[in-house]
Amino acid sequence: MNIETYDIRASDSFLAFAFVSVGIKGEIDKLVIYSLFEHIEWENVYNISFGDWDTVTGKVNFNITSANGDMEKVLATVARTVYEFINKFPYAKVFFVGSTPSRTRLYQREIIKYYDEIIKDYIILGKINEQYENFERNRNYVNFVIFKRSKKDL
Repeated sequence: MNIETYDIRASDSFLAFAFVSVGIKGEIDKLVIYSLFEHIEWENVYNISFGDWDTVTGKVNFNITSANGDMEKVLATVARTVYEFINKFPYAKVFFVGSTPSRTRLYQREIIKYYDEIIKDYIILGKINEQYENFERNRNYVNFVIFKRSKKDL
């Protein structure tokens, strides 16, 4: 995607990425964390979480709304970490959901905005009625899974 993002710093394991949001409230440290979890339908699924990182306590607030005036750039940066993560772990699937229904809808709007570009290299599934399906623009999903297209998908 050709969207401006913040510089990211990956951990040695590529399971965490840090960046700094710069906006109307100043500089806010952000942390994106990938954690392996058991998923009923698939193997090699990682949950992505992100939030404001308190570098003094080492804790991350995943429920905060920073309102730093740079939401588009922050979300683009988080999306960039997904690309970096999947490039490092090409067989991984990334599961994501908002911490609230409104955040999940925000993520869906962002997917819709960049859908045509995303699906060139990735498959996006959305969960609805207890089942996953290929993402469609006019459906409301409760969570999402994204993974790299294989050669057979092309």
